[in-house]
Amino acid sequence: MATKVKKSFLSVSIKESMMKDGRMVGTTTIRRIPGITNTFERNITCLGGSETTLYETSTDRTTSGSKFDAQKVKYGRITNRDTAHALRLRITNSASDEMVMVLEPGESYQLFGHAKKMIMSGSAISSYPFGSVTSFKAQPLTSKTIDVQLFVASI
Repeated sequence: MATKVKKSFLSVSIKESMMKDGRMVGTTTIRRIPGITNTFERNITCLGGSETTLYETSTDRTTSGSKFDAQKVKYGRITNRDTAHALRLRITNSASDEMVMVLEPGESYQLFGHAKKMIMSGSAISSYPFGSVTSFKAQPLTSKTIDVQLFVASI
């Protein structure tokens, strides 16, 4: 008899706090995501001088290893675990649009959901269709090796 995976809530907390003028200021935001049945956690070593595919999604619902159904991914986090070196994070969508950003040491990129979440254009955007995120790739900005931590949750 096949086993049934129990659905769970994923809680994601973002907390800012600092001492300002003798008092603590900041806020905590908590997002609860229902129905999570699958999590993927992995540390990946990215070699200097080459781009590493962290994970991919598919809009045709095929999944395997580190490839996920874009409709089912509800949360993803990528963290640069290095203490001294930055990395370039390249995010591509189903329309082959790309966004590139730098993650400094210790910084994270979070995305809630992947379906119809990204649009990029060289000109003003008014009514273009959003594409689903299809891949995340990382490359160290130096010749040094960098460790990247992934966490992906899906239904």
